[in-house]
Amino acid sequence: MQEAWQFDGCRFVMNRIYSAFTLTFLYTSFTFAQTRPVVVSALENGARETSEIRALRFATLEEQAVVRLGDTYEAGDELRGSGVVGIELKCPEGSLVKFSQKFRVILIAAQTSQDCAINLLAGKADIITNRPTAVQSGEITAGSKGTVYSIHAARGGQGPTVACAVFDGAVDVSGRQSSSRLEAGLKRTWSPAAPVTHKLSLEDLRQTAVLYARMDVSKGQAAGGAVSRTASAELASAYLRVFQTPADVEARIDLAANQANLKLLTDSIYHLNRAEQLAPQTNKSQQARIAIVRSVAYEQAGDRRKAAEQADKARQIDPDVLKSRDLERYKIDPKRILIAPPAAPSPEGSRIAPRVSDTARSTSTVPQRTVPTAVPSAAPSQSPARAGTTPAMRTRGIADVPETSVLLGLISRGQYNEAIAGFQKRMDRFGQGARDACGLAVAHSRLQHREEAIRYATLAIQLDENLKQLSNDELKTCRDIRASR
Repeated sequence: MQEAWQFDGCRFVMNRIYSAFTLTFLYTSFTFAQTRPVVVSALENGARETSEIRALRFATLEEQAVVRLGDTYEAGDELRGSGVVGIELKCPEGSLVKFSQKFRVILIAAQTSQDCAINLLAGKADIITNRPTAVQSGEITAGSKGTVYSIHAARGGQGPTVACAVFDGAVDVSGRQSSSRLEAGLKRTWSPAAPVTHKLSLEDLRQTAVLYARMDVSKGQAAGGAVSRTASAELASAYLRVFQTPADVEARIDLAANQANLKLLTDSIYHLNRAEQLAPQTNKSQQARIAIVRSVAYEQAGDRRKAAEQADKARQIDPDVLKSRDLERYKIDPKRILIAPPAAPSPEGSRIAPRVSDTARSTSTVPQRTVPTAVPSAAPSQSPARAGTTPAMRTRGIADVPETSVLLGLISRGQYNEAIAGFQKRMDRFGQGARDACGLAVAHSRLQHREEAIRYATLAIQLDENLKQLSNDELKTCRDIRASR
């Protein structure tokens, strides 16, 4: 007898044939799905390597006795943990998956539209994702508005047991004959007896908060962040507050500020995006502080352009934001906040033409409407549209153009055509940018516009050689798209 359950895009199969049990987040073919490596981003004990976790490489059938930070794994690779040390894997598009307890997991090749796919055989997996593509099945999508949840697979005396706990957002659970939704604060357990749903206990929340805090400290140490002796306790307290009251905007800003100071960009941006969704538009103070913390997160990650953009946005929302006493609580020095240079659209003669002979060998050309052929000038000149305008007029014009983060949010929600229109508008206004070209590549890829996707991915990589705008993950995504020809 076989009973199948789907968790918000994750498929759980409780297979009782020969008493075998398999918990599958996503089933797909190793042969026909696109390879998307994941990377070890943290070890729970703060070390850079451990022998408490073993890896079995699918391609070579060789066992790896030591797992290290930065190691990459692909479809078919298997990880086994002794229960002493937990591990965090970062997926290509930023989803984070933590494994703890005595775990066993097999990575499965994700399809083009998916971030990560795993087969959890035992242990506990904690997922935090801003991407609806992280775990999915059919038309059900996980984390379309931001999701934090855990899955626990175990075997008792009477058979396999699966538990799903939701800490943020919601998880859709559907079986062959029924479906339901688990909201934040709930936990559902499936066992040979019967499924049971109940509220998360304070101990459930505390254990998860401690696990997340330890992983954050480990990543902060590896990134060279400002890790104090009290950092782990402060983070655990901040996580617990968020898990207890997911709609508390101030709790999320506090947690994100802690993470920004540790140089944890992905983690911080997740909670800032959630805070921005929850904060009333009329609360200018909150909206401005969210932008300031986001500015610090980008600055700590080395992206000074985005840091300056967010700082400028914060001051437009609330001119007195740098005087806020909350910045002291966030451990943010107002003097660290970058000031954006005057924004100017690039003149037509200063755009960069992609080199068709790029060393990754695309034979495609970029659409001429966005790719003039002139060489960039040493210093941008003033365009006719900009001449005679005041700073206030230019600010209003720029405000009409959507931010890259907003457009990436559209992609995560499957609004690909709207995202493409927005990225084109940004290119028309600001000239070519590596991140905008990368966004166009991803959006076209999701729509199966193969040639367009490869063209824009190639352009993004070429632009980034000079502009250095792409994160490692974004650059990897563009290279994957370009190589998919």
